[in-house]
Amino acid sequence: MQRITILTANGPIRVPKVIIPKLSVGGVEVENVEAIVQNLGQDPLLAGLLGVNFFKGMELTVKPDRLILTALDG
Repeated sequence: MQRITILTANGPIRVPKVIIPKLSVGGVEVENVEAIVQNLGQDPLLAGLLGVNFFKGMELTVKPDRLILTALDG
């Protein structure tokens, strides 16, 4: 497993880099998403973090009560 160095508020750390074969959020599915594995603490509301490598090629619409993801064609 490949490990990379990332910078945190407490300084640099080495973390595993993985490929998630298929990731689906709200019916929008993305394949082969690069991700790093890092403990985010004990907050039950913080289960993970998605970045640009997941959201590229999507339109995000923010409403007062929801986030709408739409996959763009092409």
